[in-house]
Amino acid sequence: MLASHGALAPLAGTHAHLFASLPIFVPAASIRAMEQVVGRENNVLEDNLRKDQEIAELQRENFRKAHEAGVRMVYGTDTGVHPHGDNGKQFRVMVQYGMQPFEAIRAATINATEALGRDDVGGWQGWA
Repeated sequence: MLASHGALAPLAGTHAHLFASLPIFVPAASIRAMEQVVGRENNVLEDNLRKDQEIAELQRENFRKAHEAGVRMVYGTDTGVHPHGDNGKQFRVMVQYGMQPFEAIRAATINATEALGRDDVGGWQGWA
């Protein structure tokens, strides 16, 4: 299976359907709010924060498009600046941008174990 950081891929129209036709797992859109907080605390230039916000909006819109097209996704934030434990807030973002709560949970369990080739751990046996 292919795992791709597709958050910035052009997922309009046929591109999204191409992703959906493959056994692909696209990590979910990043929360990215922490980058804004940490950036301001560390005097990151406003222009950089503005660009980060633009990227966040593109990622979230592409997440919505990918989900609507049926692209299989795994749970993940794709960031490295979140304080330990805050990555769980990604569930809220996934639901906010189109997933049902059970789909977000599935992305973190069944889809994730399948993407890793480890369907013997972490998933719910017998749930499809």
